[in-house]
Amino acid sequence: MKDENKLQYYKEKLEKELDQLTEELGRLGIKNPQDGDWGAVLGKMDEGDNADPNMKADRDEEFLERANVLGEIETRYKELQDALYKINHAPERYGMCEESNQPIEEDRLEANPAARTCKAHM
Repeated sequence: MKDENKLQYYKEKLEKELDQLTEELGRLGIKNPQDGDWGAVLGKMDEGDNADPNMKADRDEEFLERANVLGEIETRYKELQDALYKINHAPERYGMCEESNQPIEEDRLEANPAARTCKAHM
């Protein structure tokens, strides 16, 4: 992947998606400043919510749902960061399959600019 225009194109796509995910992560949780991982959070409880077992169960369920969604988004977030790192620090490695070291198909990169493997190694 040597074409500077293509690299810039994919970099912009990656950065745009990364910005969107950062916003979404911020709505679902907070970032731990020590390790950079995200953790799910919920808003403050109303008084009396603690006493009602149904309210507590609903909050627990909501927290688990948020944590699961947050985990999926965080995985994608890290994939985007890795792809951007390659573009910025090792552009010759971006767009190359990590399994075969062959170029990743253009249509695959268009669909997923953070792809790490070609179609044969998906």
